[in-house]
Amino acid sequence: MLETYCEIEDVDEYATRYAITEWQMMQPSEKAKAIFDATLDIINFHKQPADAGVPWEWTNDDLRSAAVLQCLYIARVGEQMNAGEKVKALTKGSYSDSILSANDTRGRHLSDQAIVYVRNVMRACGVSGSTSYEFNRS
Repeated sequence: MLETYCEIEDVDEYATRYAITEWQMMQPSEKAKAIFDATLDIINFHKQPADAGVPWEWTNDDLRSAAVLQCLYIARVGEQMNAGEKVKALTKGSYSDSILSANDTRGRHLSDQAIVYVRNVMRACGVSGSTSYEFNRS
């Protein structure tokens, strides 16, 4: 089992402090999935493998903050990211049926705020990872 960069309580505290209702309305199982997805999103961005189920720089405060921010982002736009990922998989990036058109679908991606934290850690540790805001989960 993969350890996560943050816990439900961490995100709950932040969401309560800043009155982020999308997170507060989620069921516990949805929150757990969002935390796991946020950890995978961060791992897929920095490209550093987990070691025996423990993510790279697991105790780093900036990566923990990035995970909290990514969880809140998932709470807000997770459905749209998943829909974009499906459209991208089905259409190789764009779709049009003369009624509905979807171009430049991004699929899963990190929030802009989370990217800042993750890139700071990557720079400090001297590693390079994803160069774009988008990545593929394979």
